[in-house]
Amino acid sequence: MRTVRETVTVAAFAAGVALALIASCSSSDPPHTTTSTGPEPTLTSIQDHVFTPRCSEAGCHGIDLPKQGVALFNEQVTLQTMVNKPPTVGDASLTYPALIVPGDPDRSFLVAKLTGPLPDHNGLVMPPLRSPLTPETLAAIRAWIAGMPR
Repeated sequence: MRTVRETVTVAAFAAGVALALIASCSSSDPPHTTTSTGPEPTLTSIQDHVFTPRCSEAGCHGIDLPKQGVALFNEQVTLQTMVNKPPTVGDASLTYPALIVPGDPDRSFLVAKLTGPLPDHNGLVMPPLRSPLTPETLAAIRAWIAGMPR
């Protein structure tokens, strides 16, 4: 049987873990450095300035239980989990053949998720609970996808 002190200690620890999890998807954006024109339209630049600080480190698309199976914590895994992979949210796959369709940002569900609006059954516009990506960042992502070999 636990003592009162042990019970309080366990409860305090659990509360701390819960607060840490809630804070990981908080509304504050992590600091990131980009030029005033946004990241370059390359995977390396987008990974460093968008996917890692705003998606992976936020606790949503990181290494541990990435939401919808989309992990964005490094370049290799970003490509593996998004290029030519069908969306699994709602009926998005009826409109968008893949999260990223190389050479075709308009048919890439990633672009739709970042720009919105989306039907309710296709999830939230990304990133949720954070400031939206800038037009320059969105343009860089579109240009990167458009420049990918088909």
